[in-house]
Amino acid sequence: MFYPDITRYIEALENRNVCFRLLKDSVPELDKKGKIFHIAGNKSVIFKIEYNGKPYALKCFTGYLPEREKTYENIEMYFRSAPSPYFPEFRYIKDEILFYDDENRCRYYPVLLMDWVQGRSLRNVLGEFAYFARRKELSGLSDIFLRFALDLLQQPYAHGDLKPDNIFIDLSGNIKLIDIDPVYTPNTYFISSHELGTPWYQHPLRDEYCFNSGMDDYSLLVLVLSLLAIEREPFLLEHYSNGENLIFTPADFTETDTPLRKHLMKEWEGIPSMQALLNLLSTPVPRIPGLYPALAKIAVERRLMKTTAAFTGIYEINICNGKYGFKDSNGNILVEPVYEDVMPFSEGYAALKSGEFWAYIDMNGDFATPFIYGKAGVFREGKAVVLQEGEWKVIDKAFKELFICRCDLLSDFSQGLAVVRKEGKYGYIDEEGNIAIPCRYDFARNFIAGKAIVRIDGKYGLIDRQGNYLLQPEYKILTIEQGEKIICEK
Repeated sequence: MFYPDITRYIEALENRNVCFRLLKDSVPELDKKGKIFHIAGNKSVIFKIEYNGKPYALKCFTGYLPEREKTYENIEMYFRSAPSPYFPEFRYIKDEILFYDDENRCRYYPVLLMDWVQGRSLRNVLGEFAYFARRKELSGLSDIFLRFALDLLQQPYAHGDLKPDNIFIDLSGNIKLIDIDPVYTPNTYFISSHELGTPWYQHPLRDEYCFNSGMDDYSLLVLVLSLLAIEREPFLLEHYSNGENLIFTPADFTETDTPLRKHLMKEWEGIPSMQALLNLLSTPVPRIPGLYPALAKIAVERRLMKTTAAFTGIYEINICNGKYGFKDSNGNILVEPVYEDVMPFSEGYAALKSGEFWAYIDMNGDFATPFIYGKAGVFREGKAVVLQEGEWKVIDKAFKELFICRCDLLSDFSQGLAVVRKEGKYGYIDEEGNIAIPCRYDFARNFIAGKAIVRIDGKYGLIDRQGNYLLQPEYKILTIEQGEKIICEK
């Protein structure tokens, strides 16, 4: 598909009355040479404009990205119903700038209009403080970011590309995040990521299927460690930064004997909480269940929090040297931290991973099954979804196989139905494994209060448990708040 290049967008901004549909009265900012200011990005270019007396970032697209429109619609829909203090308000305008394509056909192209963040990037702020060794300001910056990290870890959404250039400190000292392309929100369930983030801040094993609320875990770990280290020794930034990273490189993620890691381990000798946080870099998977309690402990030590309660039921996920286990609420070891990964307790059971396989334990820490599952889900409504010998199965709490579901993907049950994907189409099965609603949708979500959102040909609709339409699939935005309130827009 033809997309205009940067030069043509600049020409369009110079002829706004002819080329623009809604933003005719906008005024682009000029650089020192009197040229239109712009920032080139990944298959896009950003201009700063003034519109109705307010500054905005105008993002225009120079190349194709899959699912771009659906991605923006999902994110906009979610933050409209559940605003975040970290993301500027934005609007995706599908048909805004008029161009002739490569076949001399006239058509409109989309833009993203976002509030311009008045502030400075974390990289610039940190660089200034470190250069002049302003330790008080560095400490304050660490505290701001630590609070932000603890809050973000509890949110149902994630950014997907946390790095110093995407993190801004606004004029009030608050953190703002830019670049919404890689963002995950709960209504993007079952959709994989088309961006993997900047490697200097991502787990080595992150792939397109790591697209969930925990995908920022490793980036937050790297950034918190970097800020706390630079606060203590400002020269580290100049010594280790290459302009992309802060101090860590991918080698520090996979090796424990790098010069930087050995230096920090020695520097933090006698500070167990910091050494434990540094050891989390060796976590074998992108999701870090023990990150919140580890950061909370440091926040307590820095007098930013009063408690460190972060429990799953009555059990806390325990992590040591990159391995996982469980503690009870008194700090006693329930399961030794010797496993590659764990799932939280749900309906009396938790799953543990050893090598390539999972097993379940009960509330006493005793094994309920051997390590036989390729994937193991949490229990919902007395059932769990597992992958065994290449087949998706549903088991009960006695760990008996209820049925096998031959499909590509299977979700947890909700209100007696589970989303199933077969040959790229979504539908629903009942608790006996029968097809309750045929696999005919391009996307489908779990049922809430007897209703479920589905998508066909880019439009969203609402169905009941029999698959009948409550709302025809003709909406570009559709969401359900608190199980009852329906918000939609055509």
